[in-house]
Amino acid sequence: MAPLQEQIQSINERLRAFGIEAIQEIKMTDKGGNVIGQIKYGFRPQYVFDSVNEVLGPENWRYELTRGGSVCLDSFFFFLSGVSAFFRLPV
Repeated sequence: MAPLQEQIQSINERLRAFGIEAIQEIKMTDKGGNVIGQIKYGFRPQYVFDSVNEVLGPENWRYELTRGGSVCLDSFFFFLSGVSAFFRLPV
């Protein structure tokens, strides 16, 4: 198995190869459609999971939802979550 740094590089290269289809935009808007706060960008979770599975193998890692809950702001509901990832490394 390749060193961890090489595996991470392989995962990143695979994510970049997916291109724009793997990117998600997260923004909050008010009732008038105006953006509230910052627009955030990141990889869609399924693309991350698929890339990690291909490089590490599904048996060598797992993830857990560490927190989650909904928030209501001005009649808008948002679900907030956090994820922890665990990796099995060769000895």
